[in-house]
Amino acid sequence: KEAFKDQENMQKESLSPEAIIQTVCEYFNIEYAEITGKKKSKEFVEPRMIAIYLICDMLGIPLKTIGKLFGGKDHTTIIHARDKMAELMKHDHKTKTIVNDIKAQISEKC
Repeated sequence: KEAFKDQENMQKESLSPEAIIQTVCEYFNIEYAEITGKKKSKEFVEPRMIAIYLICDMLGIPLKTIGKLFGGKDHTTIIHARDKMAELMKHDHKTKTIVNDIKAQISEKC
């Protein structure tokens, strides 16, 4: 158990919010600035919410910090995005598959 704990801690250290955002950008073929910007079109909002959900899920960093990564968004916006994605994944198989695919890509990189 100790050996695995050390390995898990090393993975978390090499995993950053920026790495998660970059992986989501690559998956959806969009620019980093577009996902962290203020555009509200669907092609950017869904990837943005997925990135927020994954950062919350995989890193557990403070909501204010996540908000700053996404153009200074308020922590309540981050909560909304995280909770909306969690709820959507319960009912939408396509969304759940996308999130799991991105999670697998992130795990491969780190």
